[in-house]
Amino acid sequence: MRFHWVHLACVTVVFSISCDEALPPRTNPSNLIVVTLQPSYVYSQFENDVIINLTAINKFDETMSDRIGIAGTIVVTSDRDTSVHKTYQLSSTNLVHGNFNAFTGTLTIDPGDSVVLQVRWNFTDDSGNSLISSFFHYSVDRACQERDVAMQESFSIAAKMKLYSQLGYAQSQTPFTIVQYDRFVGPHDCIPL
Repeated sequence: MRFHWVHLACVTVVFSISCDEALPPRTNPSNLIVVTLQPSYVYSQFENDVIINLTAINKFDETMSDRIGIAGTIVVTSDRDTSVHKTYQLSSTNLVHGNFNAFTGTLTIDPGDSVVLQVRWNFTDDSGNSLISSFFHYSVDRACQERDVAMQESFSIAAKMKLYSQLGYAQSQTPFTIVQYDRFVGPHDCIPL
């Protein structure tokens, strides 16, 4: 019986001399996710557009796993005329690579691993105008008389995105230069690009 009272007295003393200071506010670590952009022009019988891959890498030393909460934008802007731009709103439908459990809605990224989101730009702007007919300046391709080739154009591609609602936005920007062709001409008519 005496042991029980001594034990209770020790516990009471420990709790009575514990620190009364509040913990500092929690600060989310920054730069947990680093994003990069990789645009590429695809010219084939079935495609004539730009594929933009946004790769998000987990730079944190722990696995991130939570319900997916993708938000953000990818904006393509002409360097020659900044009024010409195309904006894509990012969501889970843009996810093309990653450890995503569709049943639970959970996205898991181990340290050093990545996820990839993708958009396809078909040379229209936010107003719905086709840059093929209203923006690019074409001349006959000297290497292939059956198609026209546009003068080289430069664009800036900017991304702002987050994967989880608890994290802030990560950003990236990259230049992109393109020589665009108006239509596909098969290898039997012209030398392939």
